[in-house]
Amino acid sequence: AGRARSMLRAVGRTVLDATYPLYGAYPDAQRDWVAPAVEVGMAAVRRYGISAVVSVGPPASAHIAGGRIAREASLPWVVLANDLSGLFADASAQRPALHSMLARRWLRGASRAGAPTPAAVAHLRERYGLEGDVVVAPYDPDDRRVPPRRAAGAPLRLAHVGALAARSREAGVLLDALDLLLAEDPARREQIEVEIVGSDDADALRDRLGARPAAGVITLRPGAGIADELRTRREADVLLQVEQGDPGAPGVSSFRHAPRLFEQLHARRPIVAIIQDADGFVARTLADSGAGVAITDAAGLAELLRGMLAELALQAELTFTGDDEARVAAYSSPEQAKRLALLLDAASAERFGRWQRA
Repeated sequence: AGRARSMLRAVGRTVLDATYPLYGAYPDAQRDWVAPAVEVGMAAVRRYGISAVVSVGPPASAHIAGGRIAREASLPWVVLANDLSGLFADASAQRPALHSMLARRWLRGASRAGAPTPAAVAHLRERYGLEGDVVVAPYDPDDRRVPPRRAAGAPLRLAHVGALAARSREAGVLLDALDLLLAEDPARREQIEVEIVGSDDADALRDRLGARPAAGVITLRPGAGIADELRTRREADVLLQVEQGDPGAPGVSSFRHAPRLFEQLHARRPIVAIIQDADGFVARTLADSGAGVAITDAAGLAELLRGMLAELALQAELTFTGDDEARVAAYSSPEQAKRLALLLDAASAERFGRWQRA
């Protein structure tokens, strides 16, 4: 009898785990806010005469709420997915078949989609039949460009602005590369400065740094505001771009937004990207624009930094080779607003026949 009860409990746990998406906090912990969000959204539609719905995620549940509002109000709906690795990219799901079925249900009624990379746009079209375009968090072209101000003999200044997961592989690449350089020549401690600004994982980063050599050249400034982030970019010699993601989901990094990449391109500083996918969006964008280098390992990053130190020993500042202004301008806020407007026009035309009638 005892063995039978144990088997029943094991079967029960397996069934509950397999069907969790049907009743649990799925696809994310914000699922509970969907119902009240739909209620508020429908009230806004009635009060303000809204003509279209745009859902922006993550969280993935934002698209569930947006879809319900659009279907109940019979409005055109555009999905803006800054990260496909949760709701739409089956490669990241523990239950691919059930996940795909639910995603198709949640996307029912969507007319167009904006996604952060060409690979993500292609995935939405091929898997879910959603036409779309690349739409990203843009840079502001009115941000003033300031050339680096370097005093003679000043250290090489590298800056990372934004979130940096302390336990990520990419953070490890940065720390290991700095350790390598400092182990080779302790005098480099006076030649390199690294600022990590605005990361909400600063305490964990401090723990990971501990007493390792890299701790001597890294400054952590969590909680920085926009003005501080902008100042940091303007004062840096090199901008660090870190491509973070789930190493257990190969290729998913191609479905994710690259935070601040286009602001970094606009700043016209050499960019060093620590990446997962050597053929991914970040690597291709840097190669096409000539604005930076993509690195996958600590040895490669250490070698690149050695070259930069040698360059600064011979000249006043690092050479910036990016020259494709038109490519960068495509990711400015005016141009990205045009792309979103075209998606809304197409969605409205599909729903109403002519977008003017929306």
